[in-house]
Amino acid sequence: MLPIIFLALSVASLPQVPQSKQNNPDFDSLVSDLKKELPGWGVAGFTLGVIDLNNNQKQTWTAALGLKNASNPDDPVNVDTLFHIGSDSKLFTAFTVGHLIDQGKLDWKTPFKTYWPTFKLKDPFSENRANLIDMLSHRMGLSRVSDLLIFKFNNNTTEMRARLANLEPSEEFRTSAKYSNLMYAYAGDLVGKLTEPSTTNPTQSWMKTVREGVFKPVGFQSAVASIEEFRKSANIALAHEDSKSVMPEDINGWVDALAPAGSISMNIVDRLKWIEFLMNKGTTTDGKIILNPETFQQLFTPYNVIPSVPIGAAALASFINTYKGETVISHGGSVQGAWSITCFFPDRKFGVVAYTQAKKSLKPNFATMSLIDYFSKILKH
Repeated sequence: MLPIIFLALSVASLPQVPQSKQNNPDFDSLVSDLKKELPGWGVAGFTLGVIDLNNNQKQTWTAALGLKNASNPDDPVNVDTLFHIGSDSKLFTAFTVGHLIDQGKLDWKTPFKTYWPTFKLKDPFSENRANLIDMLSHRMGLSRVSDLLIFKFNNNTTEMRARLANLEPSEEFRTSAKYSNLMYAYAGDLVGKLTEPSTTNPTQSWMKTVREGVFKPVGFQSAVASIEEFRKSANIALAHEDSKSVMPEDINGWVDALAPAGSISMNIVDRLKWIEFLMNKGTTTDGKIILNPETFQQLFTPYNVIPSVPIGAAALASFINTYKGETVISHGGSVQGAWSITCFFPDRKFGVVAYTQAKKSLKPNFATMSLIDYFSKILKH
């Protein structure tokens, strides 16, 4: 589950987007051009969505290209096809933590060890002081090597946590951004423990909390909280090595052991609902507020500067920087053979999301940038 930070990438390799004489994008022509480029991207399928809420008038555009399964040319991707969202799942975990903050069961700045006494790290200073903000903004100083423990110990989270206590940190506590899936697994499992104190499987309890506390009120119709549920769904985009090679069905079975860090899947329609919800500051389309405004604001407060990204910072499960002078909030996600990116501009309420199945391909990221530039010009904001 790798983060994909929003970057200002060149779109020179993409076709020129069509020009519209009206204040209404010629989306069909744009999609037609993208479809011509798809064979050169090294991906089997691609789906994208755009949402604009400017002037309180909602407009959305969606498109689906390519195949769910490269070995079956008669089964194309459609806008209802489920894709893995990988690390974009982390914001859902932050929301479930926020629920417990609002209920008074958790506090952002209370040491995590207060809630989980067996929490162990190699560095006693960070072990005794780390709080939920530290864990969710990636300022624990842990090396990405720590994430490999899930493979070494065959999805055994108990053994994985025990061995985490023996790993040397790669940076000093609270001094830099060091991405960590394990800290999200810990946070999500804490949600599960506090939500269902009698549970013997806190990860499953976290999944239940996500379904009831986020999926349901936001109005998702397709979203699933686990890889197991994804496999059982009828309309799914399979993991691919490239545009022609399907990966083994169980390639992402390990993800459910770290579910709060990256196990969610959904279609592009639900993903646009999610962006709309975020741009409306945590208010659902029927007017329900599922997090207190102060708690919602905490999620998008920058806590950790990222030197490698101009004016970039890590918030809780998202990255904040600028694009052409505007604030943009983004996060990406990937599991084996699948990739996604979400970005939105909170000031002008405009967002873009894209999914694909591929082990490695930056072209969908280029397409996302092209969409932003094109729609910004046509919508004139």
